[in-house]
Amino acid sequence: MTETSSQPYAETPAAVQLIAATPTAESVTAAAAAIVAAFAATDTDAYFAGFAEEASFIFHPEDHRLNSRAEYEETWRGWLADGWSVVDCVSSDPLVQTFPGGAVFSHTVDTTVETGDGRESYRERESIVFRHLGDGRLIAIHEHLSTVPDVGSTSAGSVAPDDSVTSDGSGTAASARTGDEPRTQAVDR
Repeated sequence: MTETSSQPYAETPAAVQLIAATPTAESVTAAAAAIVAAFAATDTDAYFAGFAEEASFIFHPEDHRLNSRAEYEETWRGWLADGWSVVDCVSSDPLVQTFPGGAVFSHTVDTTVETGDGRESYRERESIVFRHLGDGRLIAIHEHLSTVPDVGSTSAGSVAPDDSVTSDGSGTAASARTGDEPRTQAVDR
């Protein structure tokens, strides 16, 4: 990088290629569905395979940010040791925002889990930030989970909204309506 350059990166062919690689909405939706399906199946290996080692995680029930996949994996193992597992997970209201080099996938997620104290169900909003690896694959580099204001009673066991991705707990994710596309938005950089 030259001192007169206003670019924050060296303009090498690899850097230009990486920046130019904007994922498709379909590839982002597929990557997110794979993460949701693995989570729904409590499939530790498949779930964490969707995240980069340096990924960070913000979960509203946790008292601090998890600064790496290894830190989250340690937390996950603790949950499993306490009798935690996912019973059902339904993703709805997806929004895909693509940009050169990556994408943001946000959605509402209704989850039912089994804990050492019994079943719990909750509705949350989640954003997953993906980095495009340049070879067509996407890897999640950040996940943020937040609460949804209680504006009515919705059960995780209820019928999913029409634009949802559902899982039966076996890790099989499918669109609730065949042919529906998530809302998408391209972000200029």
